[in-house]
Amino acid sequence: MDTTSSTAPPSPPRVRGMLDSLIEYCHILEGSQAFANVGLSANHFIHRLLTLQSCLRDNDRDPQQHCCSKVMDLSYDLETLFEDIELQQHVGSSYSSDPPFWSQLLATQHKLVHQGSSSTLYGTSQRLASMLKLLDQLVNEIKPFACSLPLPKTQIHVIVQKPQIGNNYHGLKQLIHENQSPSSSVGFDDNHGCVLRYLDLSNNPLKELPDSLTNLLRLQTLKILQTYITSLPKNLYKMVNLRHFCTDSGMCFEFVPPYIGRLVSLQTFEDFVVNRQNGCKIIELKDLNNLRGKLCIRQLENVTSCDEAQQARLYLKKHLTWLRLCWSESDILDVDVNFDVIEFLQPHHNLQLLEIYGYLNSTFPRWISDPSFNNLSSITLEECVCEQLPEFGVLPSLRSLRISVVTGVNDIYESFYGHGKVKVGFPSLCTLYVSFMLDLETWFGFANGDLPKLEKLHIISCPELKHLPEMKNLSMLNELVIEECTKLNSLPKNGLPGNVKLLRIHHCPDLAKKCRREVGTDWKKISHIPSIDV
Repeated sequence: MDTTSSTAPPSPPRVRGMLDSLIEYCHILEGSQAFANVGLSANHFIHRLLTLQSCLRDNDRDPQQHCCSKVMDLSYDLETLFEDIELQQHVGSSYSSDPPFWSQLLATQHKLVHQGSSSTLYGTSQRLASMLKLLDQLVNEIKPFACSLPLPKTQIHVIVQKPQIGNNYHGLKQLIHENQSPSSSVGFDDNHGCVLRYLDLSNNPLKELPDSLTNLLRLQTLKILQTYITSLPKNLYKMVNLRHFCTDSGMCFEFVPPYIGRLVSLQTFEDFVVNRQNGCKIIELKDLNNLRGKLCIRQLENVTSCDEAQQARLYLKKHLTWLRLCWSESDILDVDVNFDVIEFLQPHHNLQLLEIYGYLNSTFPRWISDPSFNNLSSITLEECVCEQLPEFGVLPSLRSLRISVVTGVNDIYESFYGHGKVKVGFPSLCTLYVSFMLDLETWFGFANGDLPKLEKLHIISCPELKHLPEMKNLSMLNELVIEECTKLNSLPKNGLPGNVKLLRIHHCPDLAKKCRREVGTDWKKISHIPSIDV
């Protein structure tokens, strides 16, 4: 049976002309702000295009091979070029901190068009528009030919039912393995090591990854979503081309294989477990400066000195937008070391989300409330022990603050709002959740102008809290939830803002009594609220 495709190969002169034009545009835009806003360097983009040009010249010198392997390789290299463009489709939006290249380029071009009063900006926008058109034409020129090729070739998606992936799939660059059988493992022979770049083992009942996985030396993307895997091959460090290791959010490995720091191309790697063994210490993060999106560092009690923490060099990881720092319950916790460690785990100022779990010390480091973190929009403190909360009010872009199971804090002082350092505390905060602060007794009030954008305030399980801060000036507050604050016996003296639409009071017997409809002494303070649940 003849499986040869009748689809004509792309025209070399036409493709070459497109590549020439794209390279010219890249050189023109290389130093512009427009390209600076795109999450892919111009030099990298130019290098890929030049590689394609070289491949095309090889085709011209060897015309007999033009209609087969050379043109197929050209189309596959083009797919590699667009890996960054289409990564969000393959990997999923939760593994990409930035919008894909394509949409960033579009957004930049549209922005420049709307700013079009400047001839320079207008010219840049036109070049970007032309680049987009050429990219689209190039894809349309080569993709139909690539998609019509007979199996097996070097880049296909397949669904297989055999746990052992053998010679039948020799030469693949992309493979989706969907195994519905009860097998808990999968194997790879040495033949895969040459070319396989994308491997998706998601939605499988897998419990472990075999050591043979490390034969895939060119693998760039590995997905293991919706599996039961809890451990990784000990020689994972051999996969030096790995860029994206995608797991379920919250998946916890028993340990991270040693020498993960050798995978300097890693961009997606969410969960790093610190161990005291050589090759498993936090220093393995030192050279992983391409990490982007989310990073969770667990078992920080295994970091024994500030020198170790400093060598992780988180401050150089400018593509990280979400950082989670976790200490576990342990007999080896050292309060003084904790502070030194977190002091030197300061991330890059591009950080957007920060979560800290299990921290134990009287104070937090200064960087956590440094206003130069002007992209930081969300902070979570959970299961921490300290004496005083940081001056979060000075953070200009903080929109969400969650403080839960934080013990040792008796009072929330004016410093929490940044009084004396900023004119308006929490200028961007929209939601504030305070829960299970078992030692909190006093919450000092907000000054005029503080929290001008606060919409939701939840105060839950603070059994020692006796008084609420004054809230009358919180003009944007529309939801107030108070639960399990058994010592609260009244609302703020000046009542609640007129904009509140929802008030819920649960398991606060004295306060609930005063808020009874029509008869409670605090009823007049809340009678204007449309939805009351007491």
